[in-house]
Amino acid sequence: MGDVVWPSCFMGHGFDMTRRNRPEDALQRATASYLDLALPRDAVWFHPPNGGARSKAEAGIFKAMGVKAGVPDIIIIWRARVFAIELKGERGKLSSAQKEMQFRFRMADARVSTARTIEEVEWILREWCVPLRATTGARAA
Repeated sequence: MGDVVWPSCFMGHGFDMTRRNRPEDALQRATASYLDLALPRDAVWFHPPNGGARSKAEAGIFKAMGVKAGVPDIIIIWRARVFAIELKGERGKLSSAQKEMQFRFRMADARVSTARTIEEVEWILREWCVPLRATTGARAA
């Protein structure tokens, strides 16, 4: 498969990275599409849907079922290794629960990082030596 160039391959498909009202949602959707194209075929990835508003009853049920605050947005498993990426908008900051969870991931010998752009997602994966089948088109200087 040839290189995938970002953003032209996603233009017109609902991936407006300039959405002001929910930029992390746009980044999440773009990252999901990119990971489907780019990750090795023997990798598995998912997004734990921990965020969003919930009633106190729902929150209690989810907590009892094992939902943990601060879990990163993207979890990737490849060849018995665990990688996690928290996605943040341009001005987004990690919560104390997210900082604690990133610490716990590192203590468990998992790789974890935070990305603000799709290009940063690619750069992080390359730093972790995950072979990619597609690129965002960004090149290191």
